[in-house]
Amino acid sequence: MLWNKPKPSQNVDDQRKDNRVHSKTGALLTAGLLASIGAGSGVYWMGESAKDPAPLASTKGEIDAVFLPYAKDDPHRSFVEAVLGSTEEIWSELLANHGKLYSPPTLVLYDVNTSTTCGVLRTGVDGPMYCPPDQKIFINLDSLARQAAISSTVSDFAQAYVIAHEVAHHVQSLSGHLKKIQDADDRGESIAGENGLSVRAELQADCLAGAWARAAQEKFNWLEPGDIEEALTVARALGDDRHGVAPTHYTHGTSEQRVKWFKTGFDRNGECATIDSATL
Repeated sequence: MLWNKPKPSQNVDDQRKDNRVHSKTGALLTAGLLASIGAGSGVYWMGESAKDPAPLASTKGEIDAVFLPYAKDDPHRSFVEAVLGSTEEIWSELLANHGKLYSPPTLVLYDVNTSTTCGVLRTGVDGPMYCPPDQKIFINLDSLARQAAISSTVSDFAQAYVIAHEVAHHVQSLSGHLKKIQDADDRGESIAGENGLSVRAELQADCLAGAWARAAQEKFNWLEPGDIEEALTVARALGDDRHGVAPTHYTHGTSEQRVKWFKTGFDRNGECATIDSATL
């Protein structure tokens, strides 16, 4: 994934206790980006590997010019800023097509227990979360890397998918979909279960993440072979059925459903109408 192409977001609030420490994942992201730049960007969906470092020597000057701003900072934070920046561009354009303005969320990076209107986030325990009243996404970078881990490699697009999923919840909040679900919860209605509102909202977020992925590829031409499969692998891994959850307590949908709805958004075969859809 050539993740340095979008304009970095200015809406990342780094609240980490020591935000000058570079994570192991950040170092891997750095190496992956350098190899990708060296290999060139015209490799989308080609069969050959896009991460061959051989061309680096002949393009060192070009790489230094492109990458030095990232090397001087935390590469993992720079990655998050780039992905969030892409969502701001894409959703601004997509909503403008429907005559609506997009107000982006703030993405908070944290590494200690953090209080939100939605409750306390425990570092090392809780994964990425969107809090509608705050209109903020909260991410612990170590948790993000673990959640999107693919084998022993750095899974850049898998992490991008997770971020895009949380941004999709913000889009749902702006559209009023999350309020319907919160109102039902406030009335004491059950929103869990395999056909519940919680599952429907999460699958819609997967679908919207797929729509972002398609539009972002068309705009930035930044995907490399295997990137989409990274996202699908994580979607499968995060299915409720993979974690021994009873269908009556599903909150996010099955592995098959999560893959299906991401693909639906990416392939533009639907309008992400999971809230009112008869079948999921």
